[in-house]
Amino acid sequence: MLIFQPDLYFPQCHASCLLPLDHEQILCVYFAGSHEKANDVGIWLSEYDSLKWLPPRLIAKLNDEPHWNPVIFPVKNGIRLVFKVGKEIPHWRSYTMISHDNGRTWSSPAPYTDNPAGGPVRSKPLRLSSGELLAPNSDENGAWLPRVDVSTNEGLTFERRAQIPVNLVYPAESDYICGRGAIQPTLWESEPNHVHALLRTSAGTVYRSDSTDGGRIWKRAYPLAVPNNNSGIDVARAPDGRLFLALNPTSGDFVKRTPLCIFESNDNGNTFYPFQIVNGEPLNEWTGETAEFSYPSLVLKEQKLHLSYTYNRKSIAYWTCAIPAKTEQGRKL
Repeated sequence: MLIFQPDLYFPQCHASCLLPLDHEQILCVYFAGSHEKANDVGIWLSEYDSLKWLPPRLIAKLNDEPHWNPVIFPVKNGIRLVFKVGKEIPHWRSYTMISHDNGRTWSSPAPYTDNPAGGPVRSKPLRLSSGELLAPNSDENGAWLPRVDVSTNEGLTFERRAQIPVNLVYPAESDYICGRGAIQPTLWESEPNHVHALLRTSAGTVYRSDSTDGGRIWKRAYPLAVPNNNSGIDVARAPDGRLFLALNPTSGDFVKRTPLCIFESNDNGNTFYPFQIVNGEPLNEWTGETAEFSYPSLVLKEQKLHLSYTYNRKSIAYWTCAIPAKTEQGRKL
């Protein structure tokens, strides 16, 4: 379902992040305005109140620069929001806000002064078994280089923890990434201190990296047999260890962002196979051009998958599905 009517509140929107709460309440944040990078773009929030999606609310607009990539996540004293501000990605600055009433009211935006572009860049931080928050981030000043940041104070501040190494210089090696590189990690922890990252790349496939010390040192990223179109991905881990990965399973560098699918893994992300097609429409219903169903935000709560995604830049779509106790590996969609 679309969570708001297209063209009623703003011309375009993108990069949603979803947070299911208790009592069937859901929060969804995204950036919206005239178009991506426009000076009127701000951070908006939609709320599902257990019966319907309420009208969108503008919750952050600091200045006449474009705002980007909001990430919403639970912390011990409320709900935290982190987003970026800046005309171009190399000049992004991160700001954070907190809500103590399930998103109804928010604190004033505060900058991350010690780590100006710190904290999560698109996917949610991972709550480690240590209690720390490990945030997926990346640097896009020339080459694309993934990294993680860490917070020990519930996201009030984030420090750089480590770069995730990628091979951008040795084309003869099997882990070489052609093009710009890798960005926007999505994270999970398989056992205490064993942290894993899947990466969006310009190489036509999803890459992976692993850490055995809580994200301080990472293995050089290596390719998986999972296609990637150089667009956002997101992973959710079930209590039984299964992984669910939302992505556009098309291979290439900035190629089409349809269909949008969920893949599943029963072996801690070594292999993935199709689980569900979320939206497979080939064409944009308004323009007749190639459709865009992109930047999925995937959350698993109480044995249900919750997903939001960009719907042709005109709205944000929401999808949910109960996960079965067991799926048949290798089934065809």
